Amino acid sequence: MKIKKLGPYKLLSVLGRGGMGTVYRAKNSETGNFQAVKVLAEHYAHDTHFRNRFESEIKALIKLDHPNIVRLISYGQEDSNMFFAMELVEGKNLFQLQRDGKRFDWREVLAISRDIANGLRHAHDRGVIHRDLKPGNLLASNDGLFKITDFGIAKNFGANSNTGTNVLGTMDFMSPEQAKGDPVTVKSDLYSLGSVMYCLLSGSPPHRGNSVEESLHNLTRATAPHVSRSVPNVPSELDSLISHLMEPDPEKRLQTAQSLLYQIEQVEQQLKDYSEAQTAERPVVPSHDTFAVGKPATSEQEDRSSYSKSTAIENEASITFGSQKRAIAKTEAKTANEVETAGKPDSESHIDYFNTVTDQQRQRQAPDVQNRREASWRNVGLTAFPLLLAVALIVLGVVYAYQRPSADQLYSTITANEKNPQLARDEIQQFLEDYPDHEKADQVRSLSSLANAIALKQRLTVQSDSRMGNQLTEIENQFVEIMELSRKDVPTAYSRLNALVTLYEGDKSLKPEDAACIAAAKVFSKQLKNEAKTQQLDGRKRIESLLKRGQESPPAEAAKLYRSIIELYGESSWAKPLIDKAKQRLEKIEQE
Repeated sequence: MKIKKLGPYKLLSVLGRGGMGTVYRAKNSETGNFQAVKVLAEHYAHDTHFRNRFESEIKALIKLDHPNIVRLISYGQEDSNMFFAMELVEGKNLFQLQRDGKRFDWREVLAISRDIANGLRHAHDRGVIHRDLKPGNLLASNDGLFKITDFGIAKNFGANSNTGTNVLGTMDFMSPEQAKGDPVTVKSDLYSLGSVMYCLLSGSPPHRGNSVEESLHNLTRATAPHVSRSVPNVPSELDSLISHLMEPDPEKRLQTAQSLLYQIEQVEQQLKDYSEAQTAERPVVPSHDTFAVGKPATSEQEDRSSYSKSTAIENEASITFGSQKRAIAKTEAKTANEVETAGKPDSESHIDYFNTVTDQQRQRQAPDVQNRREASWRNVGLTAFPLLLAVALIVLGVVYAYQRPSADQLYSTITANEKNPQLARDEIQQFLEDYPDHEKADQVRSLSSLANAIALKQRLTVQSDSRMGNQLTEIENQFVEIMELSRKDVPTAYSRLNALVTLYEGDKSLKPEDAACIAAAKVFSKQLKNEAKTQQLDGRKRIESLLKRGQESPPAEAAKLYRSIIELYGESSWAKPLIDKAKQRLEKIEQE
């Protein structure tokens, strides 16, 4: 169904499409202003995980109000369509500029990095880590500013949004710790910015490989190359800064966006008189699927990446990796608490809610963390610091001991979400870490396996439906087809899952992604077993009743019944004996 209007916004044209939704150019009928409206995809309207991710992006944006970050204006829901409106940035993103042939010299890269570092400092001070910094999420506005967009997988410091073995982000620009599934910090964003700087100068990401596996290996096991190797005339000061940002060990990197801003200022000062003639001549080097600079775009690629006036949109070229070999997932099990939706719907309106974001709400959602921290330190005498630190550690230890949930409390929350354990991923992880020998630990481990299997199924389903060129393996395709079949024919799906597991379980030659599919198939097979028996029994009773009815009906009506039975249940292996009986009776009627 084509959406024409949401809240006060008349949707005029599509700016871009991503895995989670669509961004429209829209006009506010009340103010006359043009804005960008992001709408959650219709097929995710009732999916709790994607709704939570969408709300998490809104919650992150409410906290942020900075010239170098796309500004949230309002959000709401109408007829199950979740949406939010942002400032409309009239300009292209950096990926599009490079794809169109733009070559950035070192002065431009420093200017871009300064703007992005300013935006990151603002976000980090308010407890938000972006986690997906890349050229496609950095907009060049027509007024000369560069803005960060797409906070769809941003992480709040204060929210436990650990995805366990699931990692989100774009492999070409993510940090090694993010690719391994380790905790992300502000230093992870700084690594990504270093990768972006490298890419803008050289024309390709730093860890480009001939395959996804090779790129992952380069990212997690090899030191990032110096950009001067591919662009020899890049000033050594800038080359050193980029290498410092891309240190594999987070502790060896620059620690904050503020320290990066200082370093950028130092480099600019050192290079103040650098000759323009020394500016590097950079070859346009094509990369693989996730970032192909200078590669001719197909009509399909143009369709998915030609939003020249867009703002935040999820780029489905993102490749995700998990820390257990290559266990991959594209969804988050649990996000931050839901965004406040205080507006009350009018009883005669189909608008569920609509809120315009006010300055007061931004301040309430995002107190100035940096100022508060600095004020706190000013009040602490340096001579008292060791004593205060010791006391604080003791108090924190006592508080943690008292606040740590008991096994029964965690188990209660876990079992409340037994049918959808992804909603209790944090509690499951904490239970297994704190109470690994508990009598109910095995049951919790089973639910953890189910949560991982659900995440894998959702990620593969999204990937198989996308047009982004992320091809599934044969086993992954079989797995997705069987799980789709389970929505309408559980017995047959159960039978095929068992066959898939029997064929490949224990095969050590399987690729990691295929082994993950077989493990998930085994988990789902156990889940479907009882449901398959029930549905099979009910189905047989239904067919037997129809066969009996056919015997009691006139030949013409009986023939219609038999044909319908064959058409409806003909592909169900469990119904084969009854289908054969219907075929025999139909053949007999047709011969008479």
